[in-house]
Amino acid sequence: MWELDPHEDIPTHLDDIRRQIYDTLYELDVNGEPKESIAEYCSADSYSEDVEANAEMTIVCKIRSGVFFHDGTELIPEDVVFSVNRVKSSRTLSSAVDMIKDVKLAGQKEVTFLVKYNVGGIETPNKWLFERFKRIMARTSYIVRKKHFKDAGNWAIEYPVGTGPFYFKDWKIWDTENSRSQIILYKNKSYWKVDYPKTDELYFRFMPNSIWADGLSKGTLSLVYRMSYKSFKALKDKDLKAGAYKKAKRLIYSYQYLLFSPYSKYFSEVGIKQAFLSGINRSELAKFDFDGNVMVNSGRSLYSSCVFPEKFQVSAYNPSQSRTTVADFLKSLGAKKAEKIPLNVLIPDDSESIIIAAELMKQLYEAGFILKIKKLSFAKYSAVVNKGAFNSYDLVFYNMDENPLFATPKKLLLLANGGIQLFQRYSFYAMSRPENGGPKKFTPPAEGPVDLKDME
Repeated sequence: MWELDPHEDIPTHLDDIRRQIYDTLYELDVNGEPKESIAEYCSADSYSEDVEANAEMTIVCKIRSGVFFHDGTELIPEDVVFSVNRVKSSRTLSSAVDMIKDVKLAGQKEVTFLVKYNVGGIETPNKWLFERFKRIMARTSYIVRKKHFKDAGNWAIEYPVGTGPFYFKDWKIWDTENSRSQIILYKNKSYWKVDYPKTDELYFRFMPNSIWADGLSKGTLSLVYRMSYKSFKALKDKDLKAGAYKKAKRLIYSYQYLLFSPYSKYFSEVGIKQAFLSGINRSELAKFDFDGNVMVNSGRSLYSSCVFPEKFQVSAYNPSQSRTTVADFLKSLGAKKAEKIPLNVLIPDDSESIIIAAELMKQLYEAGFILKIKKLSFAKYSAVVNKGAFNSYDLVFYNMDENPLFATPKKLLLLANGGIQLFQRYSFYAMSRPENGGPKKFTPPAEGPVDLKDME
């Protein structure tokens, strides 16, 4: 249950649930743009006139009236200050709010933020800084009741109390044979948004991807979150009654990187970087893991190419050339014979990363490298990334599904140090059965191609 902690980094499938229980100061709309939520409005009360490098801004946010927690207590500005300070002390998210230097009460319904950040090279620094603040608040500022956390201790995590559209009812095993669980949420009848929510109960079930399509087609599931394109296409292909399913929300784009640690003793050498890059067959990686239902582009993220155009190099797959370069490098160090270069790799302990790491290990061995894989749980992995504690690693697996223009400073340091984009994949945010009005006509997603192919 601790994985639903409102102020720690958690897997995306759990974050989907957490967002039903808690509200944030800002939220992202369907186009990914921030809009006010618990904050009725925020304004830049003052800002730096001289912004050649460091910008400073005071932001005043008016907290919305008439917002109540699930226990019937009205939300007050002290709850906002407590929640943001809890994020600032988080072991996995503190770097995301580095720019917020102070948060304090300003008036009966107002909270003041002091924001500072290095904005060197940004054309409109004050506008950018305010926009970045909104996006960070949309991702991290889950508002909890201060007194509940102070009095309840660990129970505040196990029995979460927020202001969101649904309140937490229970988390229990629903299939003991396969140890699957479900989280039960009930409608918040006092929700501050008019006419929301539109359903009385939600049952979030955790199950293998392999039975998603079957459950959706049989009607035992109504909605599937973050479904891969491959699963989506399988449902469409099996659909004999055209239009039995519909895409409820937009696609999300996920960029998978393998990044050079700034502390690596090997990747300061240009020749080793070239050997490494030419020793990876990214098309084969994508095919191995996703059966081709993934984009392998030029090696640059759509956004990162704008921010760091020189960092994401593109090289033809040529393991023989890689071996030659590795051997030459080792000889230059005085090695008696050309051995293989050991690379320490940090990955999160999830099935996708493990599969990719196994294939990479095979490819890079042929190119003259030996991968030593370090797997950490999602929480521990997030804590390492948050602190930038990469001294023990040469390579870091990294996934990004947000615009790097608004990423945290430590994550930007990783991107700036360079690496390779392994692939770009698509997931459907939600796929649902038709509403009671009858089947809807199936239409392919406007946000991406129906048949994803190797775009190398």
